[in-house]
Amino acid sequence: NVCSFILQAITGSYFRFAKKISGMLRKGWIITSVLLIIASGIFLLSRLSFRVKKEITVNASLFIVSRQITDLRNWQKWYPQVKGTDSALIQYSGITTQVNTTLQRGKQLYTVTRVNPEEINIKEQTGKKLTYHSVIAISDQLGVHTRVQWVATLDFFSWLNEKMHVRGEIDNNLRSLKQY
Repeated sequence: NVCSFILQAITGSYFRFAKKISGMLRKGWIITSVLLIIASGIFLLSRLSFRVKKEITVNASLFIVSRQITDLRNWQKWYPQVKGTDSALIQYSGITTQVNTTLQRGKQLYTVTRVNPEEINIKEQTGKKLTYHSVIAISDQLGVHTRVQWVATLDFFSWLNEKMHVRGEIDNNLRSLKQY
């Protein structure tokens, strides 16, 4: 009687323990699967690129504004990432108003990929991170004001950062151009 009672207690405990372990393993499997799905989603989002377009009106003629945006040497006067940097720390290659011209400041490399009198396209490279900028100047009918559009192609995290802040990096770039 006592032996059967002990045997029943042990086997009952074993089955309860096995059932508990089975439930824990199932929960662990579900948690692992969910984490794997989230990690895969983050990986895929980091590979995608997103466009952000902002614009501002500058109280200057198209002629004045376009000289600032289409010549990399002028970016040092207004572009926040290079503004105020000692000229000795900035390197230019070639004529700064032509395709394939570069501006380098430390690990940041800006390369002109397209340029015309009213527009410049820039590839910005910092390490392995690439960002593409397109800055376009459009005159008003009277030629007194210029609307500047800034279109950037960003990775997911930069896009998210731009969307989360009321005044993101692109807004700062445009405001800095306007103030200059």
